[in-house]
Amino acid sequence: MLKKQILAVILVILGCISLAGCGNSSDNSSEGDQSTIEYKVSEDGDTISLSADDTLPEGFPKEIPIIEGSFSQVALSSDSSMTVSYDVKKSFKEVLKVYKDYYKSAGYTDMQETLIDDSYMGTGVRDGKQLLVTLSVNTDDLNLTSVSLTYQDEVKS
Repeated sequence: MLKKQILAVILVILGCISLAGCGNSSDNSSEGDQSTIEYKVSEDGDTISLSADDTLPEGFPKEIPIIEGSFSQVALSSDSSMTVSYDVKKSFKEVLKVYKDYYKSAGYTDMQETLIDDSYMGTGVRDGKQLLVTLSVNTDDLNLTSVSLTYQDEVKS
């Protein structure tokens, strides 16, 4: 059930991105194995990569924690952002502590955090890059925590 939900979210994201690229030619193409899809969104060569294996997108900082024992990992990357989503059989509080400690130890600033029940969204900036962490208890299995990490160019307001 969760894999279907993740796939649905990814398809919505891909649809929005392809609509944003209207007016530019776009092709669907697969490269490499069947677990990675490359999608061209403009004539300039901008692409989106979608991967459903255990590899992180190229350029995703290795120091950002991916909790041991994670599974159902999906990665989405474009020219300006990378998102990694996964589930882990750890309590919400344990996972929350890992990422809050990481933000602090890695020197992220301009922190904004929202915690409502068993859902968390935090964002911070470091070296012109923004890290958005979204956590929630999996509704199908309360012993799982769903994690989404987005690393992107700093969004200026």
